[in-house]
Amino acid sequence: MLSLGSKSGTLLNSKYKTSPAYTKTQSMLDDLLPLFTKTKSEDIERLASVCKVVQDAQTLSEEVVQEKMAEWKPGRFTPSEIQKSIQFIKQQAWDRKLIYK
Repeated sequence: MLSLGSKSGTLLNSKYKTSPAYTKTQSMLDDLLPLFTKTKSEDIERLASVCKVVQDAQTLSEEVVQEKMAEWKPGRFTPSEIQKSIQFIKQQAWDRKLIYK
């Protein structure tokens, strides 16, 4: 389940609607919420975990990501599930934000 913090109302207050932080947050929510509202929590966990591994390892190499996931969460996700998450990351172009060039 996703929830906002206790001070989230400050950011989302109408007087801040012209601020860059508000605009960026709104844009991100517009992109992410449709992806997650009908998704199982274990799928969200897998995607978040793969994103973290990609960011930490600075690679989309399936071999490396599979290896790091096996170390971090042994047996939690299958290789095909991890591969599916890597493909999703590529489709959404999230790798451009996760991997610093």
